[in-house]
Amino acid sequence: MTSIQKPHFFRIIHPSFLTHGYPGIPHIFLKEYGNSLSNFVFLHLPTGAEWRVELLRLHGEALFSTGWQRFADFYSIGYGHFLLFRYEGSSHFHVLIFDMTASEIEYPYATAPNHYHNHHKVSVESLDDFPSSKTANYMDMIDITSSEAVFHPNGASSLQNSHHYHPSIPISRGGALERAKAFKFEKPFFIITMRPSYVGSKKSLTVPLSFVKRHFKRDNNNTILSVSDGRTWSVKYIKRKNNVQFSSGWAKFVRDNSLEVGDVCAFELVKCTGTSLKVEIFRNNEDASHHLQQ
Repeated sequence: MTSIQKPHFFRIIHPSFLTHGYPGIPHIFLKEYGNSLSNFVFLHLPTGAEWRVELLRLHGEALFSTGWQRFADFYSIGYGHFLLFRYEGSSHFHVLIFDMTASEIEYPYATAPNHYHNHHKVSVESLDDFPSSKTANYMDMIDITSSEAVFHPNGASSLQNSHHYHPSIPISRGGALERAKAFKFEKPFFIITMRPSYVGSKKSLTVPLSFVKRHFKRDNNNTILSVSDGRTWSVKYIKRKNNVQFSSGWAKFVRDNSLEVGDVCAFELVKCTGTSLKVEIFRNNEDASHHLQQ
């Protein structure tokens, strides 16, 4: 069975999930596949990470419980985020996470204890493997009152409320990202593909909250970015509820390094703990051999 033929469902994170409980598996999905689910499910991310989450069955429902909060915290999942689940069988799900811009998030590559396997050999599965009415380079933004839908192997979908499609947002992927993932890092790092909001007129960069919580000093709101030729930039970062943003100083870094949409930046800690990051830049319009020559 190909990945397009496998059943899918999605959940949109509502405020109630954040304050009163946990998201659950749609009833329609449970009716058809519930008997194959054990008391624990395994969530697989595009980085190769695997998360074990307990499935709580209560009054005919199946809720993600123990382990879900750590998963949500690690990926900074908050209100309005969109999660797409593809069932692989035997209680295993492949999960894609989209933020409020309807763009797939930049998954943290920093090691999460007891969850990541084979840290340096990661892979990202293309959105081509997921059903879409648009081209593979786009993810549709869905305005929907229901928080769930099920996509069946025959291509039909079950959706309880009306929905509307809005202009799609391009997702950059390809050579630059592949080169970044193949690069050998010695210390914790994360990788981000440049989007219009990161390099446009209102330049700010959203970085993984989990990485900052794990590695940055709590009493500091500034980081030093450096590149291979020794140049450095001081950048202020702002901690928000669901993410962290590089703000003041980031625009100068973008300008001085001529960053463009589609370029990929890999941020590696200079020390195991601290706020200094070494940045490797992988150009979207640059082939692998050119990068290796630099």
